[in-house]
Amino acid sequence: MEYVLGKIPADTRLIPGHGPVTDMAGLRHHYDFLRDLKVEVEKAVKGGLSRADAARNVKLDRYPDIKPAFRSLANDVLVFYDELRPAK
Repeated sequence: MEYVLGKIPADTRLIPGHGPVTDMAGLRHHYDFLRDLKVEVEKAVKGGLSRADAARNVKLDRYPDIKPAFRSLANDVLVFYDELRPAK
């Protein structure tokens, strides 16, 4: 997403794999959402929350317009959690 945001003209229309057609501002907004979600999940991991507790407790209320089409926010939290937790 960072690459696309830096290389594609601002007036470009985008057809995502999921969701409605959007523009670069919509892509930036979704990128911001994912970046902020990663930050919140990092806090949960570093704070010692279990995977299940992170899924229940991590919220991003400042993005009420982003509603996952095929999954829930909790599922997105679990994906980030699995990627961020230290390997055992």
